[in-house]
Amino acid sequence: MTQLLHICTAGSVDDGKSTLIGQLLYQTNSIPEDKWAEIERASLAKGLDFIDLSLLTDGLIVEREKGITIDVAHIYFSFQNKKYILADTPGHFEYTRNMITGASQSQVCMIMIDAKRVLTEQTRRHLYIACLLGLQEVVFCINKMDLVSYEQLIFEQYVADLQVLISSFDTKKTHFSVIPISALAGENIVFPTQKMAWYKGDCLLQILAKINIYEAEKPVRFFVQNIIKTNDFQGIAGKLVSGNLQKGDTIFLLQKEKYTQISAIYKGEKSIDFAAEGESLLLEIEPFIAVERGECLTIKADILPGKKVFSVQLCWLDETEGKTGKSYLLQQSTFRTEAMLSEIQYVINITTQEKITAYSLKMNDIALVALQTEKPLFIDSFDENPANGRFILIDKDTFHTVALGLVT
Repeated sequence: MTQLLHICTAGSVDDGKSTLIGQLLYQTNSIPEDKWAEIERASLAKGLDFIDLSLLTDGLIVEREKGITIDVAHIYFSFQNKKYILADTPGHFEYTRNMITGASQSQVCMIMIDAKRVLTEQTRRHLYIACLLGLQEVVFCINKMDLVSYEQLIFEQYVADLQVLISSFDTKKTHFSVIPISALAGENIVFPTQKMAWYKGDCLLQILAKINIYEAEKPVRFFVQNIIKTNDFQGIAGKLVSGNLQKGDTIFLLQKEKYTQISAIYKGEKSIDFAAEGESLLLEIEPFIAVERGECLTIKADILPGKKVFSVQLCWLDETEGKTGKSYLLQQSTFRTEAMLSEIQYVINITTQEKITAYSLKMNDIALVALQTEKPLFIDSFDENPANGRFILIDKDTFHTVALGLVT
């Protein structure tokens, strides 16, 4: 169980994501004095007679001018002995790729819905992405209840509509909550609402505080970044993307197909006996085996075969269409190889869940495709080990990141 909760916001443009985060920070006393003074000045410059809390996260000048969130802003705060990292992601269709980036690093997704309008296609898209990524919890925040006079019947209609929508998705791993809020008025966010007495559930932060993320033990996957050599030392630097390692472990080099043993583990300049998932490390091994950047190390119990042909869920992120027969660079942690998009099996219609025949991939398409790589890929299924079950595709000409892949 971890007491650090990674959360992303989602929803359509102008549903109130940035304002909600601003209220969370304000009501938990998490805004530094200099930052508060900055948003006071920015609010006055906009001609407002109130403090615009959305400016806390809409930090880019272009965002403030256009009134939309483009980048992914990460915000840290704590309340009652629990710590949170919030990713404020864009709502605009054009920036769905940024939402995917924020969601892929989160455990919980808060989807904002404007109480004055019907469920949008972007709301459906964000829900599909959250379920695709296997997020543990989705909290639907029915926002702007102040603009519909805090009407109970309006909220209950959203609950009914969302139940129908959720039933059409693969939601085996995801739990759902629906909550009425007013981000602008600060109702039902950190403290129970005073204006919706008919609502008997928890406020938003109470819901978040009760979420405990339990991680099953994952296989050992250590990706080599560099070889460190001095006059009296040689070691392997890299990142332990999943699993745990101990000094004395016998490890297996998947590409070299050779065994060796860890004689020392360093984290920074400190020697340690045990290393956990997510840590950047320097390993001293005996016997020393020269390896290349991108080599994957594991233990005997966690050996997996390399694959050159496999099916993946692909989220296309680029304006240039993806086409079968074209070769891209596939980046998995520090490992890189060429990969050809050999087949598009289908594209998902987000609204109807229909599987559509397609001959190219357009921006924000989510599809099942077949890939063929030049070198074998040592990769898990995303469901079993998310940290080693995803990769990106890079255009070889522009070096743009064009797709996120999740191994099925």
